[in-house]
Amino acid sequence: MWHKLVVDNFLNTESTGKSIAEGVFELNIITKSTSATVFSKFDQAQGNTTYYFSPEAEAVAIAHKASPCEKPSKTAVGKIIIGDESAFDRHFS
Repeated sequence: MWHKLVVDNFLNTESTGKSIAEGVFELNIITKSTSATVFSKFDQAQGNTTYYFSPEAEAVAIAHKASPCEKPSKTAVGKIIIGDESAFDRHFS
């Protein structure tokens, strides 16, 4: 299941991003996989950042109190912040 987390404050965005990265790296070590992917998109008009967690990153999403959501579109999801470039093809081909 996909999840999303909206962070409104720039200072919170930096610390949240770091915490998410640490969580995904730990998850990858535990699962011996690199498929967990997190995307982010900054909305300049709203001044917030939305993080999208792939289904493989669900444990990290839940730990960060992200909300379940529909699979975002490739254009809505933003850029990959954790994971490899093949994630776009894997999730949005």
